[in-house]
Amino acid sequence: GGSSWTSYTFSPTATIDDVWFVNTQTGWVVGYYGDNSPMVYKTTNGGSSWISQTEAITSAGLITKSYGLHFLTTSLGFIDGYDKCYKTTNGGSSYTGYNIGDWQKDIYAMDETYLWGCGDWGSIDRSTNGGVTWSDVRPTGLTAGQNGVWRSEEHTSELQSHSFISYAVF
Repeated sequence: GGSSWTSYTFSPTATIDDVWFVNTQTGWVVGYYGDNSPMVYKTTNGGSSWISQTEAITSAGLITKSYGLHFLTTSLGFIDGYDKCYKTTNGGSSYTGYNIGDWQKDIYAMDETYLWGCGDWGSIDRSTNGGVTWSDVRPTGLTAGQNGVWRSEEHTSELQSHSFISYAVF
């Protein structure tokens, strides 16, 4: 895979900040339009066409750009948006917003209950109940913005900053 690529242009033009596929056919993109309003699109045919889910997430309260998303299945997924986590259990037809408290730039779901988020001003947040409540777990003195969080095969969580990568074993 990956030997050839096909371009797709969203209209109106948007900045894409994250892409996530749960299989070869079903995936989502998040980002924002020129006025910083959020954009969310879903594909069910490997990217040949995309369906806007922006109205579903703005109805849940997202009013500005989104930087990250992580879906576990074709139904269950999470999108960050400013200081909230938006959860869907129906593939993005509707979302429920939960307060995080910190501006997030990425989100990662270990499973349906255990989530990590990271973002500006050194924020590292964790949820142990599916995103309903969040705890600030940043190390003392960490002030650099975090840009990404993911899980490696070695069972560590990795946080990408502007100039370094941090690791936490769990």
